[in-house]
Amino acid sequence: MFGTDIAAASSIPRRSLKRWWGALARREVRASLNWVSEIDRLLAQCREAAAHVVGECPWCGRPLPAGRRRWCSDSCRADFVDNHFWGHARERALKRDDRTCQHCGKQAPKLEVNHIEPRRGQGYRAGCHHHVDLLETLCRTCHVAVTHSQRLEYAAEVR
Repeated sequence: MFGTDIAAASSIPRRSLKRWWGALARREVRASLNWVSEIDRLLAQCREAAAHVVGECPWCGRPLPAGRRRWCSDSCRADFVDNHFWGHARERALKRDDRTCQHCGKQAPKLEVNHIEPRRGQGYRAGCHHHVDLLETLCRTCHVAVTHSQRLEYAAEVR
């Protein structure tokens, strides 16, 4: 219906609009399916997730209330997202540490969040390595020092 309104108001042929809207809808369906499979992958690997039982929340294990299909509450969903997706985990670690460097105690205007177990080039794809208990808030000076010592340790292990 919306595409028909555009066709009537413009010189775009109706057939082109139908093709465009169809492609857009297919792309959105694929993206949502990828999102669901990504969550399933993370839940299967996560050490904090409850054993998967149909009809139970995968995060806390409580029965799903009527009308809910995956999470028993918005807080379970938010907790899962905050522990697996970098942007959310980073913000949660900063709040947890009261925006204070955990090494020197400085409250710098720009703080960085460090993975206690180094990523070593593995990137920031969603995963359990973003669990908030595996992150620490550091100022730039401390982050450089910690990263340098982690690199030296890794180089010694490799040799």
